[in-house]
This record gives sequence, structure tokens and C-alpha cells, in this order.
Amino acid sequence: MVALLSLAMVSTSGFLSAHRTDSWASTALYLDGLATGPDQAVTALPPGAAAEYLPGSRVPVPSPDTDVDEAAAAHAAAAAERDWLASGTVPGAGTQWEDMVTGALLDIHALQGGRGGSGAAESTAPGAVLAAWRTQWQYAWPRDTAFAAVALARTGHVGDAVAALDAVAEAQANSSMLSPRYLPDLSGPPDGRPPQSDGPGWLVWAAARTVETCAPAGSTPDSSTPDSSTSGSSSVQATPPDDGAAQAVTSPAATTSPPPATTLAGSASACVTLAESLRDVVVPNVQALLASTDTPTHLPAPSSDYWEMPEDRLTLGAVAPQWAGLLAAPEILRLIGEDDLADSAQARADEVGDAVEVAFGPVGWTRYSGFDLTAELRGVSGHDAATAFVLPPFTPAAPDGALTAWEGSATEMLRPAGGLAPGSSWRRDGISWTPQTTLYAWVAAENDRPDDAVAWLAWTDAHRTASGAIPEKVLADGSPAAVAPLAWSAANVVLAVLALEDRGELPGSIP
Repeated sequence: MVALLSLAMVSTSGFLSAHRTDSWASTALYLDGLATGPDQAVTALPPGAAAEYLPGSRVPVPSPDTDVDEAAAAHAAAAAERDWLASGTVPGAGTQWEDMVTGALLDIHALQGGRGGSGAAESTAPGAVLAAWRTQWQYAWPRDTAFAAVALARTGHVGDAVAALDAVAEAQANSSMLSPRYLPDLSGPPDGRPPQSDGPGWLVWAAARTVETCAPAGSTPDSSTPDSSTSGSSSVQATPPDDGAAQAVTSPAATTSPPPATTLAGSASACVTLAESLRDVVVPNVQALLASTDTPTHLPAPSSDYWEMPEDRLTLGAVAPQWAGLLAAPEILRLIGEDDLADSAQARADEVGDAVEVAFGPVGWTRYSGFDLTAELRGVSGHDAATAFVLPPFTPAAPDGALTAWEGSATEMLRPAGGLAPGSSWRRDGISWTPQTTLYAWVAAENDRPDDAVAWLAWTDAHRTASGAIPEKVLADGSPAAVAPLAWSAANVVLAVLALEDRGELPGSIP
């Protein structure tokens, strides 16, 4: 395989030659990043702000003429954020990746409800993770929440991870359907978008990955602890202490908040307690997955997916997360005594897995299992980033042909600035998307492609905003665009660096 680093170096002129009829879009950068204040309120930074933050925080450095008391309050707020970071771990600490990962964690922390502020911030329920800090992004997406929760849990912020997942479960309970996104106050969906069936899969998968953090590194789980060999996660580590006093957010269901992580490591009863705190996330969503796949083929009905476009045909992006959720469900269900439901999920995971391989394997793990007119007209295979969803860390092992398909997909998804589009048949506007680019960094790290993971991470690092936030998009000329930061992209960066670090494959140590 040609290294993805080489792919990322493809020249703009070469790309233009291949696609002369395409036009490059120009989208504004809506905000440069986030700033937190002495009262922990979150505000948006205007484009080009180039904020300088106090160390280990998203608190801007006070100006020389700032009132003494205000400056002291700013430094106290920064100290609180450093305490939050210190309650867990920062993957890549001591390497060239430390600044990007630290910023990504702080941005996820800022996007999680309970920090104060006005407008959307004031109405955001404790625990809810907003996708980003601007109008149509200021909602809690099950997908973005799931990835953010895994990043939080895997870096020691287990209480925040539980709170994030609980928030979406509360929003689901307040709604009559499985929405693609929910209002920040958790009262329901913001509009009438059709149900989106990938959400339950993402939430169950994330809950299982969160519970895995109670097992110490290198341990052999017994029958009462999660078994990482069948979970779709290739790395389980002990969770460092999580000081509740340093947490800015607590779970809405405070009566079932997990104990400190120091008591979780190696403790079967603590693992059960943690799993039980996620009961309202797991049980209803497993039931939703079973209902969705209760069809003659065990494939669900068509639904929109991470492209967030109406679909009348089943996509890999809609079914793969459901498969991942069913694969992850049995362990956590057995921890909370739901053995019958666990058995049903295990059996259905096998059936759905077989059905997915039959439907998508023969066509090369493309977006659709059948003919794709758009891909045909554009002369591409029809792969999209959902190819990554059938690989570790979402499944225990790559199905036949899936890893090769994923490796090849990047070539057609590449955009002129060096990042990836959501799919090979995505509109040819020249825009790179960081959620997919950072997703490929994490999947590369989890599938023994460290050079590729580092290449995508380096690209992401090079295209942050002037204030250091990871934007949603990068234009053809390399300019950051749209919102910044984006929770999903930030989570992927944290998890990619952590995966490389766990394997001893993270370069860039600072002497």
C-alpha cells in the first residue's frame, strides 16, 4: 500500500488535472476556537483571534491592563482546568502531539454542558456534549457524544463520559423517535428530521468501551469483567484517579455515578457499579438495535447516516454502527444481570455480521451494496469512510477484504489540501473534512498502520486554527473553515494518539 503520508502530499495541481470540471468551494471560518472565563463560562472566539491561553487551559491570557482581581480569577480558572486534566491523562505528553491533544481534551470539556455562560451554554443540560459552539451545531448528536465519551473515559474522565452518555439517553427518553440530534436541554429533537438508526449502535459501543476502563492493563478479565478479546477494542488500560472535585460536570443521574477510578481497577464489583450507571443507555438502545434488525435479512431499513442526507437505500454507514453496538452489548449486559438480553444481542450480532458480509463484502465494502450511479458517473469505487466502521476498534477483527478496501478508499477520498472527504462520491468541492481524516488516523493506529496514523495526525495538526482548535473543514487552499472546534474530530485525535502510545509507536518525543 502507498503510505497515506504520500497520499497526503499529492499536489493540488495534480488533483486539479484529474478533476478539471470541479469547482472549489469557499466556506467561511465561523469561529477560531473557544475561550473559558473565570466563571467557567464558554464563549466563541472570532475568526483569526489567535488566542494565547494560560498554560493547560482554554482561558485567554489576561491583557496587561486587566484588573488585578479579574486576572487572579482568570488564573484560578486556568488552574481548575489544569486540575481537570491532571485528574486523568494526556496522551502524547512530552511529545510534539501534546499541545494538540491537550487542546482537544480541553475543547471537549468546554463543549460539555454544566460550564455556565449564556444562550446555548446556559440551556445546555449538565453532561450533554455539543457537537460545536455555533447555531446548527449546538446540539447533542449520539454519534459525536459516543466518540467524545470514549475519549473522556479512556483518558480517565469516567464521570464525564457517563454524564455524556446519560444525557443522550435522557434526550431519547424525552423523544418519540431516535433522532440524529437533540436539543441541548435534552427536551427532544430540534426539528423533524427522520429517525437515524446508527445512534443506538454508537451509544452501546461507547458504553461498553467506557466500562472497559475499569479493567487494569494487562489483566485477564474473569467472567464478571469485560473481555477485551471480543469487544472490538484492541487496548484496555487502567484508568487513573478521577477527582470528582475537579469535575466541571456531573451526571444528571447522580445517584448512580461511578466510583473513583482507583477503586475500579481490578474490582469486579466496581465494574458492575460502573456498568449499572449506564443501564439506561444500554438496555433501551440494545432493544432498539434488536428491533431494527428484526427483519428477514437481519439488515435494517434504510436510514440517514453520518452523511446526514436522506437515504432510500441501506448504507454501510447506517448498518455498521448497529453491528458494532450489538457486538459490544453482551459484556456490559451480563455485568448488569441482563443475561437474556445479552444472549439475544450475541445471536443477533452474529446474524447481522453475516448479513453485512454477504451484502457489502462482494462489492468491496462500498457505501451501498448495489449499483451506485453517482460513483459510476464520477469514475470512483463508491467507498466512503464507513469502511472504517467494520474494522477495529469497532469490530474484533476486520472482515475479509475490508482492510484492503479501507486502505484503498483514502486515495479516492483525498482532497487537494491533503485531507479526506466523507466519501469518494461526495461532492467535488475541494473540501477536506476533519472528522473523517482523524477517524482514519485512529483506525490506522488500531490496525498496525502507525505511519499512516502519524501522517493524518500531522496533517490535522498543521491545519488547526490560529487559536489551535481543530476545524470541521479545510478548504482546497489549506485554510480552516466552518466551526472550530468539533467534538468528533477532537475525540478522534485523542484516541489516535492514545492508540499509538499504547503500542509504543508514537514518535516525536521532546528531549
